[in-house]
Amino acid sequence: MTDAGGELTVRKTGVSLRGLKLSLGPARGSFDGALQGFDVATLEGSGELVGLPFAPEVYRCLGPKHRLTWDRFSPRGSTDLRGRIRQVNGRAVLDGSAHLQGAELCFNKFPYQVRQVQGRADLHPEGDVSIELEGRGGESPVVLSGRISDLVDAARIELERRGDGPGGAGRQATDRKSTRLNSSHLVISYAVF
Repeated sequence: MTDAGGELTVRKTGVSLRGLKLSLGPARGSFDGALQGFDVATLEGSGELVGLPFAPEVYRCLGPKHRLTWDRFSPRGSTDLRGRIRQVNGRAVLDGSAHLQGAELCFNKFPYQVRQVQGRADLHPEGDVSIELEGRGGESPVVLSGRISDLVDAARIELERRGDGPGGAGRQATDRKSTRLNSSHLVISYAVF
């Protein structure tokens, strides 16, 4: 952390931070929060980080379920992160959202690279992630939406890839129920068990 500045208030009961502005590697951020009893494990507050890279240092700060989501989708690039944070058993718990612009994702059970990803992923405290994302898979548009939870090997995961159907622009092709690649090779819909 560099270039940090803001209002720091120290009392017998702990520390409060107000209007903290900081740089965290290439990311720039702001934060308001407090430590109870001067214990870092009690940190609570809200803020944002703009341009936060998908880097190992960020991965290590995530809870187990959010790490599993990261592992399954292999994000690259950066994100803007906004939300509320608190520490639970020495680990950051985030209730907020990641706003992606130009990121890349690749689901590990069906390695299909989605580029130029834009949209929002809501990170819930229990570890679930709700997504509303759009991107490009080759020349076709890709839409990823839904809620990801309990990503264990036996979990059912449904993703949808939409693109122009046979005959070009304007003929939308979608299929959310199939576990196959349709004959036009424009829609991928699958479940992993």
